[in-house]
Amino acid sequence: MRLVEKHTIKKRLALLLVLAVAASAQAVFATTWTNHHSDHGEALVCMDGLLVSGSKPRNQSPTIKITKFPENRVIHKSRDHYSLASRILPWVTLGFVRDIHASIDSSGYITAGTDRTVKAHKHPENTLAWSHSHHDDAVWEVSAGATIVASAGRDSRVVSVDRDTGDYIWSHTHHRRTGDPSKEMTRTVYIDEPAELVYSAGFDGIIIAASVEDGSVTWTYNHGETIKSVKSNENKVFFGVFSVDDPYDVYALDPGTNEIVWSHRFHNHAAAGYRGKHAGVEDLALHDSYVISAGDDGSVVGVARDTGDLAFRHTRHNSSVRAVTSCGDYVASIDRDGTVVFYKP
Repeated sequence: MRLVEKHTIKKRLALLLVLAVAASAQAVFATTWTNHHSDHGEALVCMDGLLVSGSKPRNQSPTIKITKFPENRVIHKSRDHYSLASRILPWVTLGFVRDIHASIDSSGYITAGTDRTVKAHKHPENTLAWSHSHHDDAVWEVSAGATIVASAGRDSRVVSVDRDTGDYIWSHTHHRRTGDPSKEMTRTVYIDEPAELVYSAGFDGIIIAASVEDGSVTWTYNHGETIKSVKSNENKVFFGVFSVDDPYDVYALDPGTNEIVWSHRFHNHAAAGYRGKHAGVEDLALHDSYVISAGDDGSVVGVARDTGDLAFRHTRHNSSVRAVTSCGDYVASIDRDGTVVFYKP
């Protein structure tokens, strides 16, 4: 074979290899929905092949959308939590949906909003089952278990209500140290059903585990920096930190010994420097054997639950990623521009 022919064949093989790698890289993304919401995307959850997403509205735009994924076919949209409410959020000119959580049996979804309310919506009717306003300020996150719904708010409270009726069960204010919720708001809440615990954390940097039954505190851990998300699974507590002063983004903690199992810093704080001291992880999700983190730098990072080793990272978002969730084979995330990205690890 002549030298020129060999050179040509090598070039063609190299080109085919590059195209194959590019095609493989693109194949992991089911789709990207741009401007899925007309303004800030804030929350999303998957259930029964549907994506329920919430946003901060612009003008008359909907705050809740239910979409068939991955084809982006909207089957329901509405305006909810749409009123001025928070007494210490002067930048909020209209209320908005801050968090969404699906019920365990997918019979509905729970929303939390800056109008100080938590609402349960029936699925597939999309009608209101119940609503409560036991918080004194904006409700920032909600979690649904088998028997209760727990919520966390800027009033530094964790509130538990009956999952089916919305009736009040208990609340605690153990995150309140000075009485100033602007500094010590309870930012995140998560129900660990097998452990029968309600985890919460916030601006005070303290993680609290409370009994599902009565809210009594069973365990605490003081990290010292702002925590925006906490999850737990198989004797590990995972939490995401929102501070440029912290050397790491995400931690795995053994609650039996209060020892750090692993930690990582795969998000780029410099890219989110517009927030000054506060930049980092906005949300966490558990997906298969991964812990997924949504970053203020526009990236989504997946690490192995056991070791914290990097498994994947993508930067398909152009703004702060506000929420991330597991969607069957895919991971879905939403950013401040309202863009939704589906990614297959």
